[in-house]
Amino acid sequence: MFDPTCCGARTTQEEKNPFQMLSKWTAELLEKAPSHPFPVDVEDLPELYQLTAELPGLRKEQLQVQLDEEQLSITAHLTQDQQEHRQWIRKERPHHTLHRTFDITGVDTSRIRAHYQNGLLTLTLPKLHPKEASVQTVEIHCACEEKGKANS
Repeated sequence: MFDPTCCGARTTQEEKNPFQMLSKWTAELLEKAPSHPFPVDVEDLPELYQLTAELPGLRKEQLQVQLDEEQLSITAHLTQDQQEHRQWIRKERPHHTLHRTFDITGVDTSRIRAHYQNGLLTLTLPKLHPKEASVQTVEIHCACEEKGKANS
């Protein structure tokens, strides 16, 4: 006789209710789902930051990098050939846009470079060098000294 509780498999009351099981599976899937549309690594090097975005299967023309003041945006347009008169049995590849924005405060935006090869978009973000602080002495004025000069 088949015993579903054999080998540690036990049926709980929750597992008998399909709606509770669906809720549990949905929560587990959302927990494991990536929080960003595509993975990015950012390395802090002495003179620059290097941002590498994983965007496999795209052509350079499908990628866009934009600067808006201190915000850098990466957009990837996932499109497929739009040929008419095709009869699909199954069509699972996505057709949408992925987008991420990064704060690039402290980056020399005039020297940013981008390179795309083998599914990796690499951005070189040179750091701004803080201006060397020059030490200056500021003369201090006191109202009491000026009153004394006026009374003399």
